Amino acid sequence: MNRGKTHSLWSHVQSMFGRQQYSGVPSDGRRDHDEPTALEMQPSTFALTSFSSKIQKPRASFLRSSPESIEETHTLIHQTDGRQTTTEVMEDGDSTTSPMQNTWIVGVRYCAAAGACILVINLIFIIVAAGISTRYNGNSAWGDSAVIYDGDCGIVKRWSLGLHLIINILSTLILAASNYCMQTLVAPTREEVDAAHARGQWLDIGGASIRNLLAIGRGRLGLWIILMLTASPFHLMYNSMVFESFSNHDFRVFVAPKDMNSSNVHSLGTPALEKCFAPEYRSNTLRSLTWNEVASEFASDNYEPHKSDKCSSFGSPHSGIKALALLTDDLTVGDGGNASVLTASSSPLFVGNTVYASPFAFKNAEIEDSIECIDGSPFSPEYGFDHSVGQNYTVNECLVMKVGEHCQLLYSPPICIAIALAAFAKVVAMFLAARVGRNRSPPLLTIGDAISSFILRPDPTTNNLCWLSSTHVREGAWTRTREASAPVYRSLSKPGSWSRAVTRWRWIATLSSCFLTLITGIVMFFVCLVDSDGQWISTSQFKNLFSSDVDESDYYTFHVVGVKGMLQSVVFANIPQLAVTICYYCYNAVLTSMVAAAEYSSYGIERKALRVTWPIKSSQQRSTYWLSIPYRYSVPVLLLYMTLHWTISQSIFYLEIVTYTALDQKLWSTSSLGYSSTFILFSTLVGVVMMLTLCILRLRRLKSNAPLAASCSAAISAACHPPTHENLDAAIRGKLKWGQTTSLPVESINSEGDEPGKGHCSFTSSGTVEPTLTKRYA
Repeated sequence: MNRGKTHSLWSHVQSMFGRQQYSGVPSDGRRDHDEPTALEMQPSTFALTSFSSKIQKPRASFLRSSPESIEETHTLIHQTDGRQTTTEVMEDGDSTTSPMQNTWIVGVRYCAAAGACILVINLIFIIVAAGISTRYNGNSAWGDSAVIYDGDCGIVKRWSLGLHLIINILSTLILAASNYCMQTLVAPTREEVDAAHARGQWLDIGGASIRNLLAIGRGRLGLWIILMLTASPFHLMYNSMVFESFSNHDFRVFVAPKDMNSSNVHSLGTPALEKCFAPEYRSNTLRSLTWNEVASEFASDNYEPHKSDKCSSFGSPHSGIKALALLTDDLTVGDGGNASVLTASSSPLFVGNTVYASPFAFKNAEIEDSIECIDGSPFSPEYGFDHSVGQNYTVNECLVMKVGEHCQLLYSPPICIAIALAAFAKVVAMFLAARVGRNRSPPLLTIGDAISSFILRPDPTTNNLCWLSSTHVREGAWTRTREASAPVYRSLSKPGSWSRAVTRWRWIATLSSCFLTLITGIVMFFVCLVDSDGQWISTSQFKNLFSSDVDESDYYTFHVVGVKGMLQSVVFANIPQLAVTICYYCYNAVLTSMVAAAEYSSYGIERKALRVTWPIKSSQQRSTYWLSIPYRYSVPVLLLYMTLHWTISQSIFYLEIVTYTALDQKLWSTSSLGYSSTFILFSTLVGVVMMLTLCILRLRRLKSNAPLAASCSAAISAACHPPTHENLDAAIRGKLKWGQTTSLPVESINSEGDEPGKGHCSFTSSGTVEPTLTKRYA
């Protein structure tokens, strides 16, 4: 026996013990001995094309690729339940009915390549940021954070906005790629669907599914879990990889006479002012401005005048201020420095336009050696006022002495490393998903894939059940009737709304999570509108809300200290990101179910080609969707989702607050959690738009009275029993329509023929009649 014959014989032996199904015996258990035995090969594409070959000689069976293979095309014409299917087969065993068996893996590889690119971008950022951070003193290679820019707050804010926009684009892309791979892993093959149907169970097709996890192998389940777990760092930490540091300055706030000017300010100097004006810090290395230094600045007109309604916004600590003078008509320069220059709170508590103030020295102010100071600095050893000598003063205007800003842009090396490791694990899992997929039949990723498979090889467990819907399957009608000896006829239902494609519990989960998130955002927004006086929606707050300039007055922070505090702040700041992602998964599942049901129903109105994941070459099949969602829905929703994540990253965020003295000496720094009312409003509005869109879509009506299959494999297969003598291979390549067939499938024909008032519906390329609600079908 030569080498070619030996190889062919071995190929035939492999075909007998491989993943093949024996289809030579009819469903009634009897065999027509006049017909040769046929082996039905497993599908090799998304269309899951199957074929039978007459076994006459071993070498005429299925030839595998070999150096001696002759590249010529043969045509195999065979009979399957009375239907003729023509399939062209190359000598190497690949069917030209559809693409190569592993073609579907190309999509997974694209996703893995996209994830690898995002990983490289993150690594480049880490390297560049680490290099830039070496320019600044005090940065540690293993610290919690490192400075990559120090300077103007406006530049820091713009860089932060831009980088967070890029971060959210990258996170959306890698999570979308990961979701694609997760869906391919959980998508069932035809073999898995057949096995489930044989047990009276069904699987989901065309979307994410927890049900399918019980039907897939351990390897695919493990990769699915890895992809799911590695999404957590992106939700909880990615937006805190880069953050801002705001500088505050602890400065002296004092009340002075309104007639104070550059020519008489020095005349107000006294020993008490010189001793008590500068606060005494706990650290001996720190000091603040003295009265003489402040008087010199005002004498040189180095200040900005502001009206009284603006003065209350200059609380201390505040960025870019080293002294604040509150001018009042209640005092005059003629009263002398000790009586006319008074100390106010570091954070002046205005009641209307009045502020409480008291002298700097309340005992022996005229005797230099016996002066006792009242220190209003919160960083001094003795903090407080002698309310027995103070009183309220009406503020007419204020003078602000400016100092340079110290805003910083920082990155967190630990978070960067965690994100890089998560991205690496995700990319490896995606490449492994492609590798694992080489050894299994192509999954049924879309409903079009399933229809193609069930038409080529009808499922006997759903025969004579063309009325079957997903609701019937869930209610147990399938398991009760599929063992019936005679066909069970039922009437069809009226077409309902898109909302019927989604189960009640999924609607409850989606609407509850989305509404709860929106209500939280609305409550937070109104809390932000309370100003320092406890007033709701004050004029200043309303102006700041729609101002293009966002500064520290738009942020409210609570402080935590230490590494643990930093991690708590990071996780807490990103909890809204996780909540929105959960809402999006529910939202996307609902939208996928509705649009898939709408397209499925449209086949009952017009003849269309199947929409499959990877179309057969030279066929009319289409593939323009990202899995099951049309681009006209998926692209706007994805952009809104990306925008929502970005606005949320600016609504609640981790930051660092650094406080300096008036002379730019660092006092301390603390981790903080800030939030912006402006971006909370934007986030809420985007969420409202998405929710309104979903609520409007759910009211749309389905086009035909085709049984609503949703993602139920049993209901889909029940609609795929074409009539007798239809060329199934040509059918899946061309345009199909669901409707009442002009002839019955061969397995439904009995000796008496079709009864009046009864019929059969199916996807078919042959002629159809529009089904009626008065007729019964099986």
